[in-house]
Amino acid sequence: MGTRQRDFGIRASNESSENFPLITSWSRAFVHLSRTLRKGEAVWFVEDDVAGDAESFRQLVSETAAVGADLSALEFESAAENPEWIWFATAEGFFEHPWRSFNPLCRLSERLIRKILEFREHHGRMTFHEVLFASIAAENGMSTLNWRKDIRFKHLVANFRYRPIINHPVQGVCHPVKDLKLVELLCEAPAPEFPRMGVAKLADYSILSEDYVFLSRLCRSMGFQKIVEFGPGDSTLAFRDADCEVISYEHEQKWLEKAQAMIADDPLVSLRLCERYELPQHEHNDGRVDLVFVDGPTQIEGDEMARLKPCEWAMEKQGVFLLHDAKRESETTILQIFRDRGLEALEIPTEKGMTLVFEEERHSKFLELGSMAHANWPRGECVAWELLVKNSQPVKVLALGGGEEKKMIADVRELFPHPESSFHRVVRPDGESSADLPTDGVEIYEGESVEVLSWMIAAEGYWESFDFVMIDQEIPAFDLLSQACQSWSLLKSGGMLGFSGISHDC
Repeated sequence: MGTRQRDFGIRASNESSENFPLITSWSRAFVHLSRTLRKGEAVWFVEDDVAGDAESFRQLVSETAAVGADLSALEFESAAENPEWIWFATAEGFFEHPWRSFNPLCRLSERLIRKILEFREHHGRMTFHEVLFASIAAENGMSTLNWRKDIRFKHLVANFRYRPIINHPVQGVCHPVKDLKLVELLCEAPAPEFPRMGVAKLADYSILSEDYVFLSRLCRSMGFQKIVEFGPGDSTLAFRDADCEVISYEHEQKWLEKAQAMIADDPLVSLRLCERYELPQHEHNDGRVDLVFVDGPTQIEGDEMARLKPCEWAMEKQGVFLLHDAKRESETTILQIFRDRGLEALEIPTEKGMTLVFEEERHSKFLELGSMAHANWPRGECVAWELLVKNSQPVKVLALGGGEEKKMIADVRELFPHPESSFHRVVRPDGESSADLPTDGVEIYEGESVEVLSWMIAAEGYWESFDFVMIDQEIPAFDLLSQACQSWSLLKSGGMLGFSGISHDC
């Protein structure tokens, strides 16, 4: 038996052949398959340092099976594309035009495995599997699926890269992961809230990540089902992550083709080419459109008001539109036109800016978005915060400073209304007594903020545990910076640090 196993070992045809052990886990796997493989089966290979959350694995397995490619893996490339890759030397004497694939996680069809077994029988051994699998598939005209390049799978393996630095649990499949505790955390991670976000560019002319989150959560919060947008792209993915049907218009062929490549064959997305000034004529008259989103690249010279027509159409047909890049001069001019007509305009304070314009009579539900306006929380910020937080998962909040303690607690709790959210409040020794403060669901800490924060950093259960920290006090810049740095250590990955009541001197 020992001699037979040696024949299945991997050998290189170059001077580094001693680096290949004669007995490997891969060779043993194919010995097993030679005896047990059944007609029509497909086989998954997963190395022991691959980890990820269960939902990403489930989607990867089910959707890969639906495609049914003979070889599903990562990083397919030919020797002609990358002649410097040293392990292509293992193909010498076997393949005239070798290919490679990255296989710590891969799926092989029964017919590809049969070809690999035939290779073993013919040559008396195997060669390096990263060359062997892909080269046999290419030589025999078999189908392949590259997870890293395919729009349907890219987000599921977004963290699948060589030697990733992973400090916190993430969604998706990761490799290699050597830390057993981190493996447990990765496997327990919840399903991603925005599964298509890993595909988005989120830079340059596109929407940014905060826009993406806002759009998707807006649609979920308001129960939107159908969106019309002018300018497909990353926003289309955001709407789809909220399970919306999207009809998107684009007037340039090259941008339409890019959007088609990104969206792939999503049945709930309709991409339509139209002329620059062409607008829908007979569609969307049934009142079922929930939102019109107007976006696109910068205007061409002499055409600064190009977005006015889609906005006019949206207001006439649907009574609502959301305009992106609302801070640019041309968009500001467009918005003023609608404000002058007496229409409601809610500003969303993202980096590029968005403004929601609507007719109050037709869309009174949008008035609720501004219901949280307080002296301490400007209206635009309240709209953004409510949509980003309300109706989402419970959060853990820490509030520092603030002169009116009771009001501070009330304001923060109104921003984060989930019944399972927890609130932690630092009270200065010379402030209101903790006995006078509401304690229902609020943990009170008496002491100087810097001292309480130092204690939290050293104590169990506080480090990187808070979703949101608010610093609301006028203090010298050096003290404010110290508290911000301390608070940063207490924030979760993706948590938020907010400031209020800061003087200009800071």
